[in-house]
Amino acid sequence: MLFLILVINVAVRAQQFQNVLIGNMDSPEEISIAISTKDTNHIVAGANLNNAYYSTNGGYTWQDVALTSPYGVFGDPCLVTDTGGNFYFYHLAQNPHIFNWPDWADRVILQTSTDGGQTWDTGTYTGLNTYPKVQDKAWGAVDPNTNYTAVCWTQFDEYLSPSPLDSSRLMFSLSKGPGKGWSAPLRIAALAGDCADVGTTVEGCVPAFGLNEEIYATWGLNDTIYFNSSPDTGNTWMPREKAIATQPGGWAYSVPGLNRCNGMAVTMLDHSNSLNRGNLYVCWSDTRNGAEDADVFFIKSNDSGNTWSAPLRVNDDPPGKENFMQASCIDQATGDIYVLFFDRRNYSDWNTDVYMAYSFNGGNSFTNVKVSATPFMPDSNYFFGDYISISAHNGCVRAAWMRMDGGNTAVWEGIINKSQLDTTTGITAPLQTTRNYYTIESANPTTGRCVIHYTGGQPFDVFITDLAGRAVLQKHNLTETFYTRLDNLGLQSGTYLVTCRNEYAEKTFKIILMR
Repeated sequence: MLFLILVINVAVRAQQFQNVLIGNMDSPEEISIAISTKDTNHIVAGANLNNAYYSTNGGYTWQDVALTSPYGVFGDPCLVTDTGGNFYFYHLAQNPHIFNWPDWADRVILQTSTDGGQTWDTGTYTGLNTYPKVQDKAWGAVDPNTNYTAVCWTQFDEYLSPSPLDSSRLMFSLSKGPGKGWSAPLRIAALAGDCADVGTTVEGCVPAFGLNEEIYATWGLNDTIYFNSSPDTGNTWMPREKAIATQPGGWAYSVPGLNRCNGMAVTMLDHSNSLNRGNLYVCWSDTRNGAEDADVFFIKSNDSGNTWSAPLRVNDDPPGKENFMQASCIDQATGDIYVLFFDRRNYSDWNTDVYMAYSFNGGNSFTNVKVSATPFMPDSNYFFGDYISISAHNGCVRAAWMRMDGGNTAVWEGIINKSQLDTTTGITAPLQTTRNYYTIESANPTTGRCVIHYTGGQPFDVFITDLAGRAVLQKHNLTETFYTRLDNLGLQSGTYLVTCRNEYAEKTFKIILMR
């Protein structure tokens, strides 16, 4: 029997990353950042309420722009970029003909920049609804294959209404490009929430495009993370979402020193040409380990969301300290995963650092590094914002967060390059040390016979899918050898993926069936 020695590295690493002030005018918060995949020197960021920033030298210096739109600009910025170097800035409306908050947030707006964030068009919109309906917490994504862009958001019947007759619901809309209009908003979650804008409200829906025409989305409601998917670019969705993880404390929980804190799930799909291409990832934070012990968690699926791994704790500090308000991304050039979060492991009070966890093996392990140069002390008498951001491309990683000093917020950036990061440590045993658990004994191409030998000692699961991710066969709690005949499963000639997985090891074999 092969025994694994798991090495947990909890030391604070001495690596110091350069911190750069992005902006501090008008106490900005809720920062979103995006690196151009065409030229990593061009980086764009946005922050509440109408702050846009751009850099032409890889984030070492920044210029600010006041974002304007005939539909108004009222925060909740979300920055994404396409393969042509265009930047997309999602935000809420402030209808100039409506004078009461939050009634003026009557639609979701997308503004586009074709010059690296220096100028922006006047914008297009989706989800227009009249008072008392309110559109909130929009988040977008871009398909790297088509450059289509999609957005999900929460629609309130009446914001903060205590009436049980009013509810919140999740909406989706897609655009095939600037000037090409929007699909009619579509409700994508059967379960509704209340209008209190807390964990009993359905909120925080983040979409991710699949390798073909799929779109995936996750969100939070009632201490649970839910998942839905579309096979046809958002035209149709599963009729009912499914729960994929618990989120004790909900997506809105309390952290000392903040007037509120969000741990909303982020959905990611690997489009890289790495071994993890096609993997789905979800990252969030919750208080399952204690009301003042928030932690960051991660799950993954390699079968299009049909099955999910057990949650992995991303932060590697001892129990008892807060790690909260996470953000995450995939470097789509390499498949590397990056998670950013606030962290209090080094203090006995509310002093707060910014940490980053990274994984170079598809989320099987994470290594933690401190990114911020100095801590800050938040004050719950002042609004801090709900989220931070991280973006990466081809080893260029840029983290963005807000800090508070004397009740004033400012947005900062951490400049990180993959070459600075340690690739040898992590929370769990790296995948590459365990790949020999599985060996295949089958001709390839095969007329049907498929045999997997296993030497790990711990029960493992087998998933067989076609190249589109459709499930063919699942077997669970196997111990030594898996045997099947593909030709007896009613399969046509073609290529199939056989994935073997346990808690520590995962391997996928590509098998060609010839009948």
